[in-house]
This record gives sequence, structure tokens and C-alpha cells, in this order.
Amino acid sequence: MPRMTGTYLVVHPDTRAAVLQRVMWWAQEDRSRIRYHIGNPVSYVHIPAEVFAGDHGDLVLAEGSQPIEPGIDRMVWVEPTVFEVDGIHPDHGIEYDMVVEGLGAKGEPTTDTIVIAWDYSGNSQERTEPDGWVLRYRAQATEDEPEHDWLKKELRGYERVVPIRRLEPDTTYEFSVQGAVGHGSARVLTAATVPITIATAAPDQDGNEEPQPPAPPAPEPEPEQPQSPPPGQQTPPPQSQPRPQASARRSEPRRASSPEKKETEPK
Repeated sequence: MPRMTGTYLVVHPDTRAAVLQRVMWWAQEDRSRIRYHIGNPVSYVHIPAEVFAGDHGDLVLAEGSQPIEPGIDRMVWVEPTVFEVDGIHPDHGIEYDMVVEGLGAKGEPTTDTIVIAWDYSGNSQERTEPDGWVLRYRAQATEDEPEHDWLKKELRGYERVVPIRRLEPDTTYEFSVQGAVGHGSARVLTAATVPITIATAAPDQDGNEEPQPPAPPAPEPEPEQPQSPPPGQQTPPPQSQPRPQASARRSEPRRASSPEKKETEPK
């Protein structure tokens, strides 16, 4: 672990880009002094004490949040979550809107599926709306177990109705949505919404899955129709039935032929 004074922002794969964007935009001409460390057991962004001592104002990771405590004469460790950091374009400082409304279940959950839906009413005229979404979900931990890792789905901007399948029956799940803009290293992630909880349906009293509607009766088979020949091919003539063999005729005795008369030439 480093022993230098300053502020250390612990980052995870889901918060690394947003934290770096905020710090770089805040540091401005002192960007070259910011250090980003990828290591074990933690990765972090280090802000030296002399940068905090400069005239940069308060460092906030999301609009309306509390300023980060500066580590000027000591070490300060902060570990923001996806709910506490809001991405910002590090070059021109654009903050993207993410006005999510009505986040919840669409229809009744089944024993293994929950359909999540939400509405968006951001500022499309200024082109600061997200062009994608990150939907996170996980089973809610009980008092006797640690929190589960978040699972996530990457979605396009127009996808706002998402079925989550292969869930456990009679289990409460947490859901959160986060806006995304751009791709690659320039991707900006907005702050994630506060998680909501939705439970899957319980099996019936016999321990079976919820009853399924009966299958419709199978249609009666239709009588076979003679197949027409392909185009350009003549229909073969019908095969004639074999004729019954005629009975053998009674043979008649052949008459003896009379001897031929030879004509004699006159002498």
C-alpha cells in the first residue's frame, strides 16, 4: 500500500471510468499529476496533496453529492459506488441526463421471470440523453449472508422493456438502471438509480411450478391431396391395369396341303 499523503479513490470496473472522468475534469491543468493504479488487492486513483492545495474548488463525484474530503496532510481513502458517481465528458464537461421514471415490473412476475420496464424523459433537444442503458440485478442478501455480486445487461437506448429469466422462485431481487453514452474509453456512465426490489412468484402448495394453461387440441389431419408436378414436367399417364389372359383357343387339326403342280414347258 502506498504511504504518500493525498486522496485515494478506490475504483471497480463499474466505477473506474466515471471516477477518472470526474477527477480529470476537476484537475484541469494538473491532470498530469493524477495517478491511476491497477493492482492487487485494489485499484485506485491517487490525487496528490499539492493538487488539492491548488485552486480547483470542491471535488464532487455526482451532482448534489458531498465534496470529497481532501487528503492534504494525511491519507484519505474513499470507495464510491455506481450510485455515488456520475460520469462527465473529461474534455468538454458535458453531463448527460438520465431522467428515469416508473422503474418497476411490467405484469406479474412468474416463478423464474421478471419483466423490467421504465420510461425516460430527458433533454433530447440538447442531445445529452443516454444512447444506451446498463441494467443491474442481483438476489437480495439476507441478514446472514454477504451481498451478492451485481449481474448486468448492456442495452440500446430504445430498449426499456427487458425480461430477466432463469431466476429463483419466491426470491427478492434488486434492480437498478444506469445511463451510458459513447463507446470505448470515452464512454460516459451516469449515476445508477437507487435499487428497487421485486420478488418472483412462489410455487404452489404442492411444490410445483405455477400451473400452465392447457395446450390447445391438436388439429385433425387433413386428407392428402394429389401433388401437382413441378413446372415444366408432364403428368405421367395413368398406369393401365393388366389384362386378364385369354383362355387358350382349341387347336384345330391342320389340313394336309395338296401337292403343288409343276408347269411343264412345251418341248
